[in-house]
Amino acid sequence: MKPTSFRLPADALERLRALTQSGESMASVFQRALIALEGSPPPVSLDRLAARLDALEARLLALERERLPIMPERPPMIAGDRDAGILWRFQSGETKRAIARQLGIAESTVRAVLKRRAL
Repeated sequence: MKPTSFRLPADALERLRALTQSGESMASVFQRALIALEGSPPPVSLDRLAARLDALEARLLALERERLPIMPERPPMIAGDRDAGILWRFQSGETKRAIARQLGIAESTVRAVLKRRAL
């Protein structure tokens, strides 16, 4: 069972506030204090962590650019063929909710069409 609260000496809160760095939460101050008590090496500097985060975000953006979903060419449809449009969108990977919103119809209608088509 995880403890949800604990008592500290009266001056402990002020001492902890003095240890906080700009933008740091009280939880991270407690973690740093516990690491120091355990004799572990100090955590990585905030500047180094920020640099690693920036590198990860840049890599993520690059991966997202490379892996955009390739949508097949839309097949020609007869005007008013809503069912075929729903089927095509669903097979292209769109969710039922997204299809309903884009077509301005109820999600239950999309489900019924897909059920008729046995999908």
